[in-house]
Amino acid sequence: MRDIQTTDFAFIDTFDRDNKAFFIRVVSEVMDILHQYEDNEFFLKGKENLLSFPDFKELSEVKSIFDAFSREMELSELLLCPTDDAFSVSIGNEIKNENFNKLSIAKHTYDLGAEGKITFAVAGPTRMDYRKVMNSLNYMETILGDIIYDKNDKKEVQ
Repeated sequence: MRDIQTTDFAFIDTFDRDNKAFFIRVVSEVMDILHQYEDNEFFLKGKENLLSFPDFKELSEVKSIFDAFSREMELSELLLCPTDDAFSVSIGNEIKNENFNKLSIAKHTYDLGAEGKITFAVAGPTRMDYRKVMNSLNYMETILGDIIYDKNDKKEVQ
């Protein structure tokens, strides 16, 4: 990203007015997207558990999934795609990234107001127990809410 920020864009002076405006708009949009991804943090736990499912016995498939998990841009696209629902499930080919299309992704986004948003997600085989996963995500929301409200209550008491 630093390369983009330090690039000399003097060459756009050679563009006509319309192309110059278009170029500036595109670069601005790209920078906004990059800044969005830059501000996100990802914490992954338990990806090795995929190895215990018969669906993931082929080493090359598991390697491509693990490699994709290690690339933040791909995680951003997977976890931060806009949805009107707090809960969402994507199964197999519904996931746009082919590295993840052997998985199901169940996620819950919790709005923290001014603090931003947090997304809990579970990746597993397409035949995973969705009810159990969604109940777990709902439980995480409850715990997070308790922590946030307890924190806010303590602030008010002080």
